[in-house]
Amino acid sequence: MKAWFGALMMIGLMVAMGLVVARRQIVRGQDRPNADRQPPLEIQQAELLDKIGELQAQKAAVDEQTQGLRAELRALAADHDQKLKNMEQREKAMAQPTWEYKVFTLADGDDEANNALARTTEEGWEYVGIVVPAAARTAIATGSKVTNYPAIPPRLLFKRVKK
Repeated sequence: MKAWFGALMMIGLMVAMGLVVARRQIVRGQDRPNADRQPPLEIQQAELLDKIGELQAQKAAVDEQTQGLRAELRALAADHDQKLKNMEQREKAMAQPTWEYKVFTLADGDDEANNALARTTEEGWEYVGIVVPAAARTAIATGSKVTNYPAIPPRLLFKRVKK
């Protein structure tokens, strides 16, 4: 029994010594779990450099996509601006003032016609043009004699913004 007890004590001391040595290695940073499974530092560095290269290539691809999307966005913005301008022009055209028109017949003498035209322009009327009759009166030949219908006095068209 004494031998058995001595052997047990010896095993206990060896385990205790192993624990003390293991703790010292951990404290000093010498213990690396799975040290035999880890690749050498050169292999790790090469793998990291490869990964960095892949990430840089991905970054370049993303930068290209970004530039393409920015160009597309600028094109869409320009298209939108053009459509907005077109809409504003249409709204402006629709908001054009409505006109009222006046036909002025020059049947009187020159002085009276001049006074009437002056009053018309003072009232804000603008000259547009001459009104041509729909069916012009022409001379009719009856036998050897030409008969003229009475002359149609000239008529002038004026316009102004409707009030």
